[in-house]
Amino acid sequence: MINNYIDSKELREMKEQLALLTRQLEKEEIISKRMIRQAMKSKAYSLRRDAIIEGVICIILAPLYIWLAPLLGFSIYFSIFTALFLLFAAYYNYYMHSQFDPENFIDGNIVEVRKKTIKLKRQYAKWLPQFGIPFIIIFLVWFVYDVTRYYQGELLKGVLIGGAVGLIIGGIIGLRQRFKTLRKTDEIIRQIEELEEE
Repeated sequence: MINNYIDSKELREMKEQLALLTRQLEKEEIISKRMIRQAMKSKAYSLRRDAIIEGVICIILAPLYIWLAPLLGFSIYFSIFTALFLLFAAYYNYYMHSQFDPENFIDGNIVEVRKKTIKLKRQYAKWLPQFGIPFIIIFLVWFVYDVTRYYQGELLKGVLIGGAVGLIIGGIIGLRQRFKTLRKTDEIIRQIEELEEE
């Protein structure tokens, strides 16, 4: 009888300990999921902040380019073409991020968040081959055409070198931002997959 009571008491204690351990593990899992979601939200806000900065720069540069380019010897059509492209870039940037809400990363449906992140990544990946490279080719040809009509001799050489340096610096900044954005979307998608596996 005493042995049965001891066994029963030990069994009850083991069950209580197991229940306590289970509650602690569930609590840790919830905290872990919350931390992953918080990290995802932080990356999403970083992506949105970068997009806002890029959009604002394009919007500021567009009218500035229309005003400044003719003073430097470029045709008004070239200025308008470049300004319109900058405005299009700002709109495309807004369009890409319009449904990508960082607040959803805390309490939103993880499947929807994943879809929107993948959509953002695809749209961002399409930008360079579909719009960026064709624009750069047209811009360069038109730039060289306008410069060779307006400048001569050493001044022409200086403007072409300056343009080449500007293109290289701009290309490095643009490619760096592209890789950074694609890397962050990949990291978010990996974290979403971690949450889905748990």
